[in-house]
Parts: sequence; structure tokens; C-alpha cells
Amino acid sequence: MKKELIEKLFEISEKRGMNLSLDKAWELADALGLPEFPMIHVAGTNGKGSVTTKIGKAYELLGYRVGVYTSPHLFTFRERIVINGEMISEQAVNEGLEKIFSLGIDATYFEILTFLAFDYFSKEQIDIAIIETGLGGRLDATNVITPILTVITSIAEDHMPLLGTTLEEVAQEKAGIIKPGIPLVIGPKAQYRAIMDKADELYIADEVEGDFDAQNSEIARLALEVNGVVCPEALKVRPMCRFEQEGDVIYDVAHNADGFKALFKALELHFPGEAITAIVGMSKDKNIEKCFEVLVKHCKHIHLVEANSPRAATKEELAAVLDQMNYCSYTTGTIEDGMGTAGKKVVCGTFFIMKDARNYPTKDTLDLNERSLSISSSSLT
Repeated sequence: MKKELIEKLFEISEKRGMNLSLDKAWELADALGLPEFPMIHVAGTNGKGSVTTKIGKAYELLGYRVGVYTSPHLFTFRERIVINGEMISEQAVNEGLEKIFSLGIDATYFEILTFLAFDYFSKEQIDIAIIETGLGGRLDATNVITPILTVITSIAEDHMPLLGTTLEEVAQEKAGIIKPGIPLVIGPKAQYRAIMDKADELYIADEVEGDFDAQNSEIARLALEVNGVVCPEALKVRPMCRFEQEGDVIYDVAHNADGFKALFKALELHFPGEAITAIVGMSKDKNIEKCFEVLVKHCKHIHLVEANSPRAATKEELAAVLDQMNYCSYTTGTIEDGMGTAGKKVVCGTFFIMKDARNYPTKDTLDLNERSLSISSSSLT
């Protein structure tokens, strides 16, 4: 991996932030071309990563060469760009970033990675791609594509300062990915007029009993059925850190109030009556109070940690919220402190604590998790 390319990418991530416009995405599209392979476009507040993964796995199991683009990542940004379960190689990252940077377009981190994915998938001659939006839909960098199918999984409160002050306004932003004449599949929690009225061909997934993964599976099943695909085995697949159990620890990236409610519904379903300790970090732009209202109802203890991210809320900020709620059964400290707690534990609140909690070996020659670069190999070029 070329260190100078990664340093430039992460500097862009730190300094350019988000671009609430498609101008740069269209500049990149004009320079690099748009993908010519079939695509399925997936948006939604919660569940879109899982639904994207399930749909992609179905096509893979049926013998297709499938590109899957998701965000954010847990351990390395290479996770975002995958073909048949294999992350984009470091060499392909080098080649793709050099090509994009040479264009001189002032694109954001997400815009660059989106077109890195499109360019890589095109070069690798995939059969189909499943593309997850980053945030919202209407102004998301992925929204330059014309898919064969659109999916909106759910609407809930998240990123409200950017997407709107009401759920109908959030739905309006998600509905921005709906294209004329393209079939739309929605989950039962995405039944908003702004979405349904825009669809020329609408399919609504049934609400099902069970945990959130059962609902995600039903949405994915319907999306596949609309495209004439049946693959029950793929619906059993779920991404890492989505109610993932290792010993007495559950890892789940729930990071908004609806996500927390779904998580604790699943915990009660699978581990009824068990006392739960939550190891929690949060991003500062979340509605922390609403999330913690869910936690204090269900947890015997809450251990607060600070994610290694510039977006992270500090432990002191998190503790202040619990103090205002008169909740006393909490501690602050490191992730390691929390993992040493006896009994059932759930690690949740943000993608950004999972790498430290799960200690997953990425084998990258550089730390590719948007932190200060740390060289782990002498093979840099």
C-alpha cells in the first residue's frame, strides 16, 4: 500500500467532510464513466447493510460475480468494496486512487471511495453490483446510477440535522434514489407517502415475527423475488457485528434509538431474563439521550468508552447524559475494562469501537481505519 495515497485520502476525510451536492459525483462520472453492469440500489436508516449483504450473497451462491459496496467499515476501508466476499486488494486500491487523484477533482472521501468501487467493479467485469447508499439518498454520491431495482429498508430518526426535522422529511431524502420505471421494494417501516407516491412499481415487505434480522431477511427475500431469484441460504448470512456472538459478548453496530430498540428486542428474544452489561461508545452527532433511554431500561450496568474517532463523544459527555437521567449504575474506562465484566455483554453504539473491541486482524500494511497512520509492515512502497 502506498502510504502517500492513504495519507492523502485520510487528509481529505478529515478536511473536506461531506458534500451535500452531486456536482463532484457527476464530475467523477463524466471523467471515469458510469458502470454498465446491472445494479441494485439500497437505502434506509437501519438494515440497509444487512439487506445489501444478503442480496449480494444470493447472487454469489447462484454463480454470479457480484460486487458489493457498503459503508461505513469496521476495520479497514477495503471492506467497503468486495467481489464475491473478497475485499479489494491493496494493489487495486493503489491503482484506483492514483487514477482518481490524477483527475484533480476536489471530491470527498466518500465520493472517492464510491468511484473507486465503480472503477474496480468495471475493471473486474462483475455481473451485478449491490450498492448501499452512505447517508440519505437524494444527494448521496451513489445516486448517479440507474439501477434495475431500488430498495428502501426503513425510516427512523438519524442524521436529522442533515436529512430533515421530521420522519416524512427523512423519507423524502431517501426517496431521492427512486428512478422512473424502476421497481421499488420497501420494508414495513418505510411506508411513507414521500416514498410510496414516487414509485411506479411498488412492493412492500411483510412485517414478520422475530428479531431485526428476520425482518431484514424478508426485505431481501422480496427484493430477490422481484428479480426472479430464490436463494433461502443467502438470507441466513449477516454482516459482521450485527448481533454477532463470541462467547458471552454480542457485537452490534446499533447507533440510533430505533437500532437500540431492535437490538434489545433481539437480546430479550434470544437471552430472556439475562442481565446485560452494555459497553457503549457514541458519535457526538447522534441523539444520545434517546439512545440511552433505551439502554437504561434494559441494562444492569453501562460501561462508557470513547471511540478512536474525531466524531466520538467523550466519556464525560456520555456520563453527563446518564447523570441527567439519574442513572447511577455506570462506569467509564477503556474497552478492555468493559470486556472484563462478568456475564453477558453487548458492545454497541458506533462502528468506530468495533475494531478495538473485536481485535480483528486485517493484515493491511497500513492502518486503514481513518486514524493516524501506523506502519505495521516494512513492505510500503
